Amino acid sequence: MPCHNPVSSIFSYIQEASLPETRTYTTHEAAIEAGISKSTLLRWIREQRIKDVRRDRNNWRVFSEQDVRRI
Repeated sequence: MPCHNPVSSIFSYIQEASLPETRTYTTHEAAIEAGISKSTLLRWIREQRIKDVRRDRNNWRVFSEQDVRRI
């Protein structure tokens, strides 16, 4: 029978409960949600018409729900 550690179970529960599930979007998905083309979105970022967003470890843009609303 596996050993059950109540402390680690409680920690896992607290960690999962404290992390809000936030939806993120790729550049393509953000453009679709905003009703524009991907190339238009990238041009607006390049022209600084809208603020650039954070990037992941691969240097890909990651749009939050708030970023998409801002577009």
